[in-house]
Amino acid sequence: VLRAASFPDFRQAAALGAGDALAMPWYEGVVVNAPGAATNAYNSSFQSPAGSSGEFNPWTQYPGFSAFQFFARYASRAGLYVATLDTAGHTKQFDYASAAGDHVRVALRHLQPEVPATETAPFAPPYDTVIGCYDPAAATHDAPANGLGADWGGWRGAADAYKAWAMREAPWTKAPLSARADVPKWLTSGAGAVIVNLCGANDVCEATGYDAATWGAELENLAPAADAYREAAGLPAVIVVIYGWEHFGVWAGGGYFPPKPSAAAFLAARDALEAQGDRSAILVSGYWFVKKRNATRYGPAFDNSEAWAAAAPGLVVRADGAYASMSFPANATDGSHHGESYRLCHSAPVADKIMRETVGEALGYAPIVSFDQEMGGSANFPGYNTSHGHPPGRGAWEWEGYQRTLEAVRDDAKDRGIEAALMQEQSSELAMPYLGATWTRQFWQVASQGAYFDAVGLDAVNVGTFAYLYHEFSLGLAAAQFQGQGEQSQPDGSGEPYELRSHVIMSAVARGLMPTPFANDVNRSDYDEWHARVAESNAAANKVWAAWPEFLVFGTTVAPPRVRGPVLETYEMLDATTRRNLSLPAVLVGSFRHSAESASGAATVSTLILNARYDAVEISVELPWDASRITWRDGATRDVVGAWPAGARGAKYSLPPLGAV
Repeated sequence: VLRAASFPDFRQAAALGAGDALAMPWYEGVVVNAPGAATNAYNSSFQSPAGSSGEFNPWTQYPGFSAFQFFARYASRAGLYVATLDTAGHTKQFDYASAAGDHVRVALRHLQPEVPATETAPFAPPYDTVIGCYDPAAATHDAPANGLGADWGGWRGAADAYKAWAMREAPWTKAPLSARADVPKWLTSGAGAVIVNLCGANDVCEATGYDAATWGAELENLAPAADAYREAAGLPAVIVVIYGWEHFGVWAGGGYFPPKPSAAAFLAARDALEAQGDRSAILVSGYWFVKKRNATRYGPAFDNSEAWAAAAPGLVVRADGAYASMSFPANATDGSHHGESYRLCHSAPVADKIMRETVGEALGYAPIVSFDQEMGGSANFPGYNTSHGHPPGRGAWEWEGYQRTLEAVRDDAKDRGIEAALMQEQSSELAMPYLGATWTRQFWQVASQGAYFDAVGLDAVNVGTFAYLYHEFSLGLAAAQFQGQGEQSQPDGSGEPYELRSHVIMSAVARGLMPTPFANDVNRSDYDEWHARVAESNAAANKVWAAWPEFLVFGTTVAPPRVRGPVLETYEMLDATTRRNLSLPAVLVGSFRHSAESASGAATVSTLILNARYDAVEISVELPWDASRITWRDGATRDVVGAWPAGARGAKYSLPPLGAV
């Protein structure tokens, strides 16, 4: 049985000169700077449990943690582009390895079901794989530079080539958000989002599973909290993303109903939100099913074995006949939310029925329901129970089963007259037509939450390639805005400085992502300096977000002009004791073409320039296009604040603290 083959499999020079970088599709778009400077590897066997053969957490797999199908190696003068042109969701992996000073290896691994190969049925993926060269300077206006967290944009030429194919042939580019009748207008009107946790502080959550002191015995405090946040953030409406709503506790897959604190209370809170123009969102744990769990900071102990037994015929089965699970010994006693978890199979009829019923019932409690922990639609494990209606191993069946469920849930909501939107954790080009939004992490970060890049020593940065490719088709919520980095800077230097959080908040808006912070970070009555500063930055970003929906929600991302400004000196914590100093751009830039053409027939382009610092900065802007019809407008109010110098291709401007233009 031939289960996979790697082609092309490039072994390249370790260093290509100025601007040497590798762009990969992991985590919605990652750039690895100087990829041959150290010995590293990042592939789908990375950090997998012993003996799993990469079956768990396929970090580089498409569909899954890889959100699209190309990679590029480039430097200042040339770029190599490799892509698969597949519209059917066949599984593949985009792997990387390097030997310091010797070589960089990038391999495209094609996976297929584990059926015997014969002379008459050879290994032949039913899609094209293309290789080409491009000019990396053609689609960027940033100066080439290497260094921690650097991105000079040389990947954009490869992205443009890939998008040209997708616009011609891919089914996921047939209708932009602005043309989709199934996406509610209240989701795309400039509304912002905020995350709340009904479970409360760790000790409260573990003991009771519901924080009545904060939210009220009947959840009566939720709507007033949303109202206060909306006013403080300067938003027209708020999407309240509710953690801890599940009956058995946070991320208790399969143990959802009735919601906390009761079905009647939850429905009343939903109605109160909608009466004031806001909406609610809840997250189901995708295809994960938690059989039982000890008491943790995610909720009290529970045993859901009876429901698990009914779901068992739909669970993924491994090659050895055991259920695919996360029931590793540590999870029985530590603070993990996984407990004894199993995966429902994307293709199994029983699993499809469970997911349709679960999401259908959840839509009765909130108009937005997310397939959380699906990570771009990945099935996580290969499946070997052929009674589920698919061949053994991996294959397009993983996407096909998920697609059927998404389509059925969406159509059922329409038939019931529910104005609803589906969401998914991490973006996926395949799923775009079925989703109203995605739970995305395309904001800037070096130590990407969940990706473990620093564990393997990569100088990697998320550059938001997916938003560059598909912004006009996919609304992204900037999930938790630096989730996983610790709450605040401590006197001993641990934790996250508020200057870094400000940079992340502003970078999300510059990429056209909806601000989505934790309420505890930005809506606290007991403000200290850290919370006050983060709330200030968040409010500034939300005002800009709400002011420009035609660009920031519906616009097509284009390469920005060159904007020069000062740096932001800050640091991040790689773990509890390891601090890494950072010098980041203080000014974040994004350019968007309006979804509608102007009266003159020319497209309108808006370039958003945001100051992430808490003091004023001077910037200079160099334009690659005609500057005869440019005006400066305030980023928050849209007021005209200046005129571009006549005939000039460059200009200077002073941005106020946390200001935008």
